[in-house]
Amino acid sequence: MNDFKEALGLGLQAADRATMARAEIEAIFLELNAALEAATAGRASIKRTNLPSIASPTARALANVEHGRPTALAVFGGGDPPPRREIAKWRQPTGGFPCTLVWEERNVQCDDAEALRAELIDLLRSPTVGYAIKSIVGVD
Repeated sequence: MNDFKEALGLGLQAADRATMARAEIEAIFLELNAALEAATAGRASIKRTNLPSIASPTARALANVEHGRPTALAVFGGGDPPPRREIAKWRQPTGGFPCTLVWEERNVQCDDAEALRAELIDLLRSPTVGYAIKSIVGVD
């Protein structure tokens, strides 16, 4: 027998867990950006965004299976429009975790906040991010 009341209760609990997970992810990115902004005198930040690599608007629309969710991590600078350099692919489900980072030769699923923090630290250590930041802030 289907128990709609029980299913509703489980769905509400899942929504609460998802809200907490998304808040954890947001807090990690705020901490990361505080460090990056301090290191670059406020000239760079890392954002979750949509940076389609497909040139055609029609192809981009057809390829956007994420329905408006961020699909990349990018270093952004100041300006209008701000310069930006993609540093990784990003995927985050509605529930927050597991989120996925794809960069260089890595494809890592982060099951919790500590795994995400560790993977972002590894990403920041990479030459890919170093070059992107230098490009954005104008350092050779």
